[in-house]
Amino acid sequence: MSVSNSAALDLLAFPDGILECVASHFHPNQLLILALTCKRLQTLVEGVAQTFINDATEEERNNLPQVELPIVGIQEWVGRRWGVIVNYKLILAQRATLRFDQFVGNVVHAEGDTSKLVRTHPFCLGFCPGLGTSNRIMRSGVHKVNFEFDGGVMIGIARPMDYYNESLYDSLDRITLTDSGITAKYPHVWHNENKINIVEWYYGGLVVLRKGQYRNASRVSFDRFDPPDRVGFILDMNNGTLAMYKNGNRVGQVISGLDGEYVWYAQLAKYGGGDTVRICEWD
Repeated sequence: MSVSNSAALDLLAFPDGILECVASHFHPNQLLILALTCKRLQTLVEGVAQTFINDATEEERNNLPQVELPIVGIQEWVGRRWGVIVNYKLILAQRATLRFDQFVGNVVHAEGDTSKLVRTHPFCLGFCPGLGTSNRIMRSGVHKVNFEFDGGVMIGIARPMDYYNESLYDSLDRITLTDSGITAKYPHVWHNENKINIVEWYYGGLVVLRKGQYRNASRVSFDRFDPPDRVGFILDMNNGTLAMYKNGNRVGQVISGLDGEYVWYAQLAKYGGGDTVRICEWD
């Protein structure tokens, strides 16, 4: 169901009690349209969203983002405000099945399956990477995931950003998490030079731990994984640890001392022959 501006204005004929009941069944995008219509509907919609947030679990509220991302296109760093409608949408995303809700570069969802990314140009002669990030922001509690892949892939955690926005990258031919364009535009997201901001596992068994804006990286070796092996991670944000699993069996602890906010991410590239990657619930 869509909400046009004219339909939103027609709703003004109803008392607030009825409007609140109707608005409670709307998608966050529809609520945003209502909120932009007039002051009365904005106040009512924000009240509905706030009631939803208040009724959410403590864990869901604790995973709402605290780091303000900059507004793209503005020269000076200006943090966006996490309004109640956005937070309402983020809590719904926490409750949804794991999926790649952002992707950029040489990947798309596989036949409408939002949990699976496939390379769009498998015969590209260059590096031709593409990456995707998950729908859940993780800053509190314990989070679990499994990944399935068919070849060359990088998997791990990263700070949440607007990865889907191609205007942030210096080179669309080599879109990666370490692109100097996105790191320069989002400097405040990276906390400081001593914080682990990205953990990348390579299918050959190497794990790269990147601090700051990637200038400080260290490497840890683990066993090699090969399809159809499943790569699992348990991110414990209460204790700041990330552990790796192979087909449900613990391989070892990757890193400790993590804090802040992360999302799951995966990257496909030509090298290694990886064409697909799927993000799965822990089972």
